[in-house]
Amino acid sequence: MSQTALGTLLGYDKTYISMVENGRRTIEDIPSRRRIAATLRLPPHVLGVTDPTDADHVAMVQFGDSTVRLAEIARQSGHASEAVAELWPLVTRLEACVADGHTEREVLMLLARARVGLGVALGHVLPEERLPVAARWTGQGLAVARHLGDPAMTSYALRMHGNELRKARLTGAAVDRLRRAVAIAPGDGERAAALTLLARAAGELGDGELFDEALRAPTPR
Repeated sequence: MSQTALGTLLGYDKTYISMVENGRRTIEDIPSRRRIAATLRLPPHVLGVTDPTDADHVAMVQFGDSTVRLAEIARQSGHASEAVAELWPLVTRLEACVADGHTEREVLMLLARARVGLGVALGHVLPEERLPVAARWTGQGLAVARHLGDPAMTSYALRMHGNELRKARLTGAAVDRLRRAVAIAPGDGERAAALTLLARAAGELGDGELFDEALRAPTPR
């Protein structure tokens, strides 16, 4: 189909269609994406939006959100193995959804949280020599967060990934991630949490100057 014909069908100028195809413009608003999907008879998830009539998909996202939160509670309560058992099948299912073309923002955000949560939980149950596996999972969550461009999620993922790298004795890389987590932290609480871990990593690295810098950084009262 020519750009002129496509523009006429969708209600856009040919020049705008050309800019979209060349990546110089993006159609961000959800109603427009849904309208385009309906006009072109495409599944909405192909354009990165959820079909509001797809009850199974909506339920999966809601169930996944609850699973991530309950797994976090289990881990904090000293039941990290139970958290792993809950998160592993969720991550597998979400990755299958993404492979099938479900790249809606809420799906990717849930995948990022689940991968990070799984990595942190694994960091509590794996033997020391296998801790890089936990860091790998948190790193995969960080990759999704960066793709989404969400500062809060990216800062959280950087903080968790940095701590797992520290536990795996990859301290230099840990310091790098934790410094960036501090820099983009969206609030005082998140910044204080990242600074605490940064000071710990700096101490283990033997970097007294960075350790003092992290301790002196202003934190909320």
